[in-house]
Amino acid sequence: KTVWKRDRNTKYSNNNGDYKKAYATAQVIEVGGQPQMICPSSECTVAYEPMTGKELWRFYHPKKSTMNVGARTVAGNGLTYLLTGHPAQLIALKQAASGMVSKNEIAWEVSKAVPSRPSLLLLGDLLFAISDDGIFSCINAKTGEKFFSERQNGAFSASPISAAGLIYLPNQTGKTMVVKTSKSFEPVATNTLADGCMASPAVSGDAILLRTKTHLYCIGRK
Repeated sequence: KTVWKRDRNTKYSNNNGDYKKAYATAQVIEVGGQPQMICPSSECTVAYEPMTGKELWRFYHPKKSTMNVGARTVAGNGLTYLLTGHPAQLIALKQAASGMVSKNEIAWEVSKAVPSRPSLLLLGDLLFAISDDGIFSCINAKTGEKFFSERQNGAFSASPISAAGLIYLPNQTGKTMVVKTSKSFEPVATNTLADGCMASPAVSGDAILLRTKTHLYCIGRK
């Protein structure tokens, strides 16, 4: 049974169907004690009331014809962190926004070394990002100031995860970089599997699960 259905009614700046694509999973966040379902899409990001489908706010991305966003939205510190796909932008939007949201509600934005596939990792007031081409950054989640930006080898599609004070960054060629959760770049180890990871890893107890192009691995203590 369909509970509700809403058309996006986006005013696209380009009629080419390839410019109307997006792949991000909707994410429910809480703002002022109320849930919002954030749906990134081509050209704009829209928030809905999950139970009714009522549109709460809509934000058109500053750069025209943004498309192919694959990363989910994250939220915290009174901000919602949006990724726009291509051309790439990371936008921190004030959570008090409603209706048709203007650029005045942008707290800060970044346009360099921004991912389109890997999702952001928000840990307190630190925001970590790995770009598709392997630039790993730590950003002040409140101000947008970059603490570091370090190039890693390989291309990345999987999202970084955090466990036990460490961040895991698997790439498409089979290497997983492990770094400390810190505003300074502190690598700990590099581990290699036979094939690369397109999918994001997961953690269960003391084990990490990684799905490569050919196998599913569970790595942990016996």
